[in-house]
Amino acid sequence: MAMRCPICGASPVLDETCPATCGSLEGLLQSDVERGGRTFGFDWANGFVAPFVGIDHQTANDALLAARVSKIDKVVDLGCGDGRVCIAAVYSMGADATGFDLDEVLIKKAKSLAAEIPSEKKPKFCVKDLFQVELNEYSVICMFLLPETMDRLVPRLLVELSKKSRIISFGWPVPGLGEPTACCQGKIDSTAVARWFLYVREDGG
Repeated sequence: MAMRCPICGASPVLDETCPATCGSLEGLLQSDVERGGRTFGFDWANGFVAPFVGIDHQTANDALLAARVSKIDKVVDLGCGDGRVCIAAVYSMGADATGFDLDEVLIKKAKSLAAEIPSEKKPKFCVKDLFQVELNEYSVICMFLLPETMDRLVPRLLVELSKKSRIISFGWPVPGLGEPTACCQGKIDSTAVARWFLYVREDGG
C-alpha cells in the first residue's frame, strides 16, 4: 500500500517527500502531527488549515485573466500568504482585492509588498480566519487550500455566492462544484508544476 503524507493525506510519499505541498517529511513523527505543532506551516490548534506555498506570478496572472477579472470586480484570496494573488488582481487587472490569512508574519509581508506596487489602488490584507469571511461581498474567490479544507468551505460557496461569481482554485479541483470551466497547468514559485481550476457559478443566492 502506498504511504500517505501524515499531514495532508496525499499519496504516494516518495523519498520522504509529500507529493502535494507539505515538502520534506524527513524526521517527522506522527506524534508531531497529532500534537498540532506548527510543522510545515500548520497550527491545527489555532485554526491554521494549510501551509503557505506561493503561486508563480505568471500563473496567478493567467488564472485572473481566464476569470476575466476587471476593475468592477471585488477579489478575495482565502489564505492569501504573502499577498501575491491580490497584488496581481489590483496591479494587473485593476480590481479591488482583499486577502485574509491567520499568519501575522505573512500579512505583514503582504502589506509591505503591496506598498511597493506602482498603483494608487492597493489591496487590503487582514489577519482573519477564512471561515469567518463574508463571501457574498466578493465576485471572485481565490484559494490554494487542501481538499479537506475545501470540503468545509463548499457548502458556503454554494449558498452565498451570486450568479456569475468566479472561483479560482490552485492545486486541486473544488469538490461539489462539478466540472471546471477551465483547468490549466501552472507553477508554484516558478518550479513545481501545479494545476489551477476556474469555476463560473451559473446560479446561487
